[in-house]
Amino acid sequence: MRTVLAPDRPPDRRAAFGAPCPACRLPVRAGRLVCTSCGCLIPVEAAAGRFRRSVRILAAVAAGRLLALRGEALVWIMALVPLLVGPPLAAAALAVMRHRRDARAGPFPTWLLVVAGANIVLSLAMWSVLSVEILQQIQAGWQGLRDLLIPSQRVPVFRYA
Repeated sequence: MRTVLAPDRPPDRRAAFGAPCPACRLPVRAGRLVCTSCGCLIPVEAAAGRFRRSVRILAAVAAGRLLALRGEALVWIMALVPLLVGPPLAAAALAVMRHRRDARAGPFPTWLLVVAGANIVLSLAMWSVLSVEILQQIQAGWQGLRDLLIPSQRVPVFRYA
C-alpha cells in the first residue's frame, strides 16, 4: 500500500530551528543573529564560548606542564616572576624548607635566594613608583569626572590686550 502525503501538511517545526542559543540554550530559528528569548547576539556569544573553552584548555595544559616540571625548575621560575612579590617569596620559602627537610640533596640555594631577593626589592621599588603615578591618574580622572558632572559656577573670561 502506498502512502501519499497530503500537500497541505504543515512543515516539520524542528527543521525550521537551527542550533540552540549559546546563552540561554533555547532553540533559535536558522539564520537569526539575535536570540528572540534572551536578546543576545548569537555570533558574539558563540565566539565568547569558543574563547572561554580555549582558555580553559590552555590553562589545563599550562598547569599540567608546570606540574610536570621538576621541583627545582618550578622554584626558579617562581623566583624570576617580575612585578609580583608572592612568587619570589614562595620560591625562597620552598627552597629553604626543601633544604632543611633534606640537607643531603645539595648545597644551600644561595643563588636562588639572591635572585628572589633582588626580584622582590625591584618589584617593591617599581610598585612604589607606580603607586604615586596611579594615584595621580585616579585623582585627575576623578577631577575630570567631577568637572563634567558638576559644572563650575565660574565662567572663564578671556581678555585681549
